[in-house]
Amino acid sequence: MSSLKDEITELTNQTKNLLEGYGAGDTLREEALRASVPKLMDLITRCYKQRKFHYSLQLIAVLQVVGRTLEIGRIEAHAYTLRGIIQHLLGLFYEALASYRRAVTIYNKENYDPGKCTVLQRMGETFLALLRYQEALISFERVLQISPDNIVCLLGKANALDLMGREAEAIESFRRVLVIDPENKSARQGLAGLGVEV
Repeated sequence: MSSLKDEITELTNQTKNLLEGYGAGDTLREEALRASVPKLMDLITRCYKQRKFHYSLQLIAVLQVVGRTLEIGRIEAHAYTLRGIIQHLLGLFYEALASYRRAVTIYNKENYDPGKCTVLQRMGETFLALLRYQEALISFERVLQISPDNIVCLLGKANALDLMGREAEAIESFRRVLVIDPENKSARQGLAGLGVEV
C-alpha cells in the first residue's frame, strides 16, 4: 500500500508530464489533464483533512497550472480559493486575501456567481480575523446582493456590525437569520449578547 506522499509524488509527476507535452489540439493529453482534476481534488481534500497543509498547497499549485493551461478559469479560481482557505488556517491572513482576490478576479471574468460568493464569504471571514470590520461588511454584503438568504454571510454581517457598534443593524441581521432558520444558535446567541430576548 502506497503512502500519501507516494500518491502525491506519482500524481504530481504524471500531471507535470502531461503539462509539458500539452499543446493546442492535443485531445488525448487534454482529456488526461481534465481527468487529473478530480484526482487532484481528492488528494487535496485528503491532505486537508489530515492537516497536511504543505502537501495540499503543493497539489493546489499543480491544480492552478492545469486550470491555466486548459484555460478553464473556474479550476484556477477554485485552486486560489483553496489556497486562501489554507493560508487563513495557517494565520497567513494577508496571503489569504491575495489568493481570494485572484479568485474573485477570475470568477468575475467567468461571470460565475456561486464561486464568487464562496470567495467573498471567505474574504469577509479573513477581514474579521484582521479586525477590518468595514471591509468584512462589504464582502458579506456583496454576497447578500447575489444570495440574500446566505445565513453564513448574514451572521458575518451581523457580527461585523456589532463589532462596529452598529447594534440596531446587527439585531436586524440576526433577526433575518431567524426568519430563515428559527433555531439558529449563532443568531440566538448574537441577539442575547445584544440584550435582545428571542
